[in-house]
Amino acid sequence: PAKVQAASEVQAASAPQAPLSLSATQSAPHIQAAAYAVYDAQSRQVLAEKNFALPIEPASLTHLMVAYLAFKALDAQTITPKQEWTVSENAWKSAGNRMFLERGGKANTIDLLHGMLILSGNDAALTLAEGMAGSESAFVAQMNAEAERLGMRQTHFENVTGLHSPKHVSSVQDLLILSQALLRDFPDYYQIFAKKTFTYNKITQPNHNLLLFRNDDVDGLKAGYSDIAGYHLITGSHRNGRRIFSIVIGASSNEARAIESRKLLNYALEAFDTQKIYAANTKITDLPVLDGSHTRIEAGTAQDVYLTFPRHSPQPPEIKISVPNVAHAPVQKGQTLGMLQVYADGKLLTEQPLIALDDMPSAGFFGRLWSYVWYWWKS
Repeated sequence: PAKVQAASEVQAASAPQAPLSLSATQSAPHIQAAAYAVYDAQSRQVLAEKNFALPIEPASLTHLMVAYLAFKALDAQTITPKQEWTVSENAWKSAGNRMFLERGGKANTIDLLHGMLILSGNDAALTLAEGMAGSESAFVAQMNAEAERLGMRQTHFENVTGLHSPKHVSSVQDLLILSQALLRDFPDYYQIFAKKTFTYNKITQPNHNLLLFRNDDVDGLKAGYSDIAGYHLITGSHRNGRRIFSIVIGASSNEARAIESRKLLNYALEAFDTQKIYAANTKITDLPVLDGSHTRIEAGTAQDVYLTFPRHSPQPPEIKISVPNVAHAPVQKGQTLGMLQVYADGKLLTEQPLIALDDMPSAGFFGRLWSYVWYWWKS
């Protein structure tokens, strides 16, 4: 069981956008890749990584941001699934993988998304971008604005295809942020990533993610490749109630990126356990309130709190609850009151804000007077 330590007079802070790291008692496998990471999506913990924030060439993993903006537009109903887009000369003659769109023809949004995400079709990515924004450059500006909003600090896009450009860069960390945003914000579209083949214009092509054909637990996400960058793969796995993502950048071949990704997924699933330690919107602690209609207010987290920890770890994790000595009314439901932090071997694993679970209005004059008398007596 975890040890719980309370602390007072700690300034509340916002939860980190980037995932946090954790070392295991079992050594991570040797991964033959320029950069990589494996991540538990429930606890938001990185379990192993190399060159996590190093700038890399994302190649056609760039398509994930094109998809994010398309999904966002679909949800906002500014475009529709069956809306048709004209295939320009520029899109038709694009280099790299293609879904074989016809020059001057039309294709609908959903078919283009399938062609881009399953087949890495650059003709599909360009057709979507030009149709939605009027030009590739205008759409790229939207991609960079969205990357900034999501907190992708090492990312800058120059095109929608991922074809080589010196300033077209991302990182394992940023690609992980984007992968989580796709699953979190658009779960209804995630099933596209799991499809093994796609047929368009009577041509059937396979998904480039070999693990979809080999492992039942794998349900995504996207492969990428360029002559300069090598072979990339972002893999999603859902097994035994756990959601794991791996990212492999710069492997030597299609087969190698699948093998190295499987090593990372097995490591996460076999060397670690993940447990829910607190449920969302349930009491974790409470604290005194001055000037309020009641003398104490309950605090918890807005989301379930999961913890990933090494199996057979000799030391249990330590949970630190940091709240001020007293809160002052009025307090709004959802207002941050403190911080929940989890440590193992002195390292911060994860943290979440502690929020007020109910409103606490201000009391009248006598109520406020009583709250001070009560707090003085309890102190």
